Amino acid sequence: MSGWNGIFYNGVFCCGFDFLPTGTPTVGGVFDSVGSTPTIGSTYAHVSGYGIQCNGNQVYLGKALHVNLASMYLGVAYECVTLPTGSVQNFIATFYDSTAGAPQLTVAVNNQGQIGFYRGGNGFPSYGSLGTLVGSLSAAGTIVAGSYNYLEFFVTISGTLGVVTCNVNGTQVINATAQNTQSTANAYTNYIYFGSSTTTGTGANQYFDDLYALDTTGSAPFNTFLGAGRIQTDGPSADSATSGLNAWSYTTPPGTDYGCCDNIPANSAEYCYDSNVGDRMSFRFPSLSTAKVFFLNTWYLAEIDASGTRTIVPIFRNNSVDQVGPSPNSLGTTYTYYNQPSTVDPNTGTAWASETVATAAACEIGLKVNS
Repeated sequence: MSGWNGIFYNGVFCCGFDFLPTGTPTVGGVFDSVGSTPTIGSTYAHVSGYGIQCNGNQVYLGKALHVNLASMYLGVAYECVTLPTGSVQNFIATFYDSTAGAPQLTVAVNNQGQIGFYRGGNGFPSYGSLGTLVGSLSAAGTIVAGSYNYLEFFVTISGTLGVVTCNVNGTQVINATAQNTQSTANAYTNYIYFGSSTTTGTGANQYFDDLYALDTTGSAPFNTFLGAGRIQTDGPSADSATSGLNAWSYTTPPGTDYGCCDNIPANSAEYCYDSNVGDRMSFRFPSLSTAKVFFLNTWYLAEIDASGTRTIVPIFRNNSVDQVGPSPNSLGTTYTYYNQPSTVDPNTGTAWASETVATAAACEIGLKVNS
């Protein structure tokens, strides 16, 4: 297994937002910046769980990639509740260069429902200009107000060999190569923004959900568009089927390891705790009903509540075979979200197959006190 590359593990990052508390999202763990008052809630969900609403000017979310990428894939479920009016364009996603403090490319939608990529611009994330159109706009009506679509983007940042591609619900609507997509001195992006910073006027009401990103370093299928899909978020449904793998202590109620960790969002009064190196807790999960599983991802909320240093590491388990995360998390003194995806079934050494995950909740995911 390869290691981390910024926020990407084995080339993959994803977030469905379902495990976060409702209301205004906070900075830390999942988001690195929050502009004005985006809102998390079930009303904004793509399929189920929670989505995020960005309603108005300068309402956005930011995610640092912690790596400089010349090329990347980005997929997100998107709904524009109302299209912009007049000459206003609403920003969907911005591929940003935080080193230079300026956007490389911004994806925006206009009052005709046309999507376009724009190089440069200024003022972001406040009221800024979009810059220069790269390639051409999509057809009118690509985005229909009040309906969720799955948008996927591929960009390459370059002064002469840049690429911009956009798929909507699996259909290509924009593809331009050999373009100038570089607006700063750096041929990369290292920060992504989502939200409603507009050129002028009133920002539209926009929903976002089911986010994935690929850094192009992964092996197939993680080196191209994954296609329209969803992120299913489940809490654990039982402790491990193997005796001895649930050694952490727990609050009562609920009186089990899994019962303290099945709250979505987390309940601060119910938690598991341990200080013994090597102790594990391992959970079974509800079966998945789906035609295809690309990867599994675990999100966990953890802190250290005593002096000293502690690290924890996630473990994926199938058919009694463990896959131990290579990068233990060193815990801070406040609750922080961590995540790790698994793209390979530890039992087979190959990509996850839907039947492997779906049958009798065979897969287990848990944590170990690493040090």
